[in-house]
Amino acid sequence: EKMLNDAGIALSDARIAVLGLAYKADIDDMRESPAHDILNELTARGATPVAFDPYVTDDRYASSLDEALLGAQAAIIATPHKAFRNMHPRDFLDRGVEIVLDGKNCLPKKLFLDSGIAFKGIGR
Repeated sequence: EKMLNDAGIALSDARIAVLGLAYKADIDDMRESPAHDILNELTARGATPVAFDPYVTDDRYASSLDEALLGAQAAIIATPHKAFRNMHPRDFLDRGVEIVLDGKNCLPKKLFLDSGIAFKGIGR
Protein backbone atom coordinates (compact mmCIF):
# COMPACT_ATOMS: atom_id res chain seq x y z
CA GLU A 1 0.00 0.00 0.00
CA LYS A 2 2.86 2.38 0.81
CA MET A 3 4.42 1.80 -2.61
CA LEU A 4 1.10 2.58 -4.28
CA ASN A 5 0.64 5.71 -2.17
CA ASP A 6 4.17 6.85 -3.04
CA ALA A 7 3.18 6.53 -6.71
CA GLY A 8 -0.02 8.52 -6.13
CA ILE A 9 -2.29 5.48 -6.55
CA ALA A 10 -4.98 4.67 -3.99
CA LEU A 11 -5.20 0.99 -3.07
CA SER A 12 -8.93 1.13 -3.76
CA ASP A 13 -8.20 2.22 -7.35
CA ALA A 14 -5.44 -0.30 -8.02
CA ARG A 15 -5.46 -3.39 -10.18
CA ILE A 16 -2.80 -5.66 -8.71
CA ALA A 17 -1.43 -8.78 -10.39
CA VAL A 18 -0.74 -11.56 -7.88
CA LEU A 19 1.71 -13.93 -9.51
CA GLY A 20 1.69 -17.43 -8.10
CA LEU A 21 -1.07 -19.32 -6.33
CA ALA A 22 0.75 -22.49 -5.36
CA TYR A 23 2.37 -22.73 -1.95
CA LYS A 24 5.68 -23.86 -3.46
CA ALA A 25 7.55 -23.16 -6.69
CA ASP A 26 6.84 -25.09 -9.86
CA ILE A 27 3.90 -27.15 -8.58
CA ASP A 28 0.11 -26.77 -8.72
CA ASP A 29 -0.74 -27.44 -5.05
CA MET A 30 -2.54 -24.41 -3.63
CA ARG A 31 -3.08 -25.76 -0.12
CA GLU A 32 -1.74 -23.40 2.56
CA SER A 33 -0.67 -20.88 -0.05
CA PRO A 34 -0.22 -17.31 1.20
CA ALA A 35 -1.67 -16.10 -2.10
CA HIS A 36 -5.21 -16.73 -0.82
CA ASP A 37 -4.65 -14.38 2.11
CA ILE A 38 -3.11 -11.78 -0.19
CA LEU A 39 -6.05 -11.94 -2.60
CA ASN A 40 -8.60 -11.75 0.22
CA GLU A 41 -6.85 -8.81 1.90
CA LEU A 42 -6.52 -6.86 -1.35
CA THR A 43 -10.20 -7.44 -2.14
CA ALA A 44 -11.29 -6.46 1.39
CA ARG A 45 -9.34 -3.23 1.07
CA GLY A 46 -10.95 -2.30 -2.23
CA ALA A 47 -8.22 -3.25 -4.70
CA THR A 48 -8.84 -5.33 -7.79
CA PRO A 49 -6.50 -8.31 -7.61
CA VAL A 50 -5.93 -10.48 -10.67
CA ALA A 51 -4.12 -13.75 -10.02
CA PHE A 52 -2.12 -15.92 -12.38
CA ASP A 53 -0.24 -19.15 -11.88
CA PRO A 54 1.18 -21.12 -14.82
CA TYR A 55 0.49 -24.38 -12.97
CA VAL A 56 -3.09 -23.67 -11.88
CA THR A 57 -6.00 -23.73 -14.29
CA ASP A 58 -9.16 -22.26 -12.83
CA ASP A 59 -11.69 -19.92 -14.41
CA ARG A 60 -11.46 -17.59 -11.40
CA TYR A 61 -7.91 -16.60 -12.35
CA ALA A 62 -6.21 -15.04 -15.38
CA SER A 63 -5.33 -17.57 -18.05
CA SER A 64 -2.03 -15.91 -18.98
CA LEU A 65 0.68 -13.69 -17.57
CA ASP A 66 -0.24 -10.99 -20.09
CA GLU A 67 -3.86 -11.05 -18.97
CA ALA A 68 -2.80 -10.59 -15.35
CA LEU A 69 -0.29 -7.82 -15.99
CA LEU A 70 -2.04 -5.72 -18.63
CA GLY A 71 -3.78 -2.84 -16.89
CA ALA A 72 -2.21 -3.58 -13.51
CA GLN A 73 -0.41 -0.82 -11.69
CA ALA A 74 1.42 -3.24 -9.41
CA ALA A 75 2.47 -6.87 -9.23
CA ILE A 76 3.18 -9.11 -6.26
CA ILE A 77 5.31 -12.23 -6.65
CA ALA A 78 3.68 -14.69 -4.24
CA THR A 79 5.27 -17.93 -5.51
CA PRO A 80 8.79 -18.10 -6.99
CA HIS A 81 7.92 -20.16 -10.08
CA LYS A 82 10.74 -20.38 -12.62
CA ALA A 83 8.56 -18.46 -15.09
CA PHE A 84 8.56 -15.50 -12.68
CA ARG A 85 12.21 -15.79 -11.54
CA ASN A 86 13.27 -15.24 -15.16
CA MET A 87 11.30 -12.03 -15.58
CA HIS A 88 13.02 -8.79 -16.53
CA PRO A 89 11.89 -5.29 -15.56
CA ARG A 90 10.82 -4.72 -19.19
CA ASP A 91 8.32 -7.58 -18.81
CA PHE A 92 6.51 -5.41 -16.27
CA LEU A 93 7.16 -1.95 -17.68
CA ASP A 94 6.06 -2.91 -21.21
CA ARG A 95 2.68 -3.91 -19.75
CA GLY A 96 2.29 -0.72 -17.69
CA VAL A 97 3.21 -2.17 -14.30
CA GLU A 98 5.09 0.46 -12.30
CA ILE A 99 5.43 -1.34 -8.95
CA VAL A 100 6.78 -4.81 -8.15
CA LEU A 101 6.70 -6.33 -4.68
CA ASP A 102 8.82 -9.47 -4.77
CA GLY A 103 7.44 -11.46 -1.86
CA LYS A 104 9.93 -14.28 -2.39
CA ASN A 105 13.14 -12.35 -3.16
CA CYS A 106 13.46 -14.29 -6.39
CA LEU A 107 14.12 -11.41 -8.79
CA PRO A 108 17.49 -9.70 -9.36
CA LYS A 109 17.11 -6.73 -7.02
CA LYS A 110 19.81 -4.49 -8.53
CA LEU A 111 18.49 -4.96 -12.06
CA PHE A 112 14.99 -3.99 -10.96
CA LEU A 113 16.11 -1.02 -8.87
CA ASP A 114 18.29 0.25 -11.74
CA SER A 115 15.34 -0.01 -14.15
CA GLY A 116 13.37 2.79 -12.50
CA ILE A 117 10.55 0.48 -11.50
CA ALA A 118 9.39 0.85 -7.89
CA PHE A 119 10.69 -2.41 -6.44
CA LYS A 120 10.87 -4.04 -3.04
CA GLY A 121 12.03 -7.55 -2.22
CA ILE A 122 10.79 -9.20 0.96
CA GLY A 123 10.47 -12.73 2.22
CA ARG A 124 12.54 -15.71 1.27
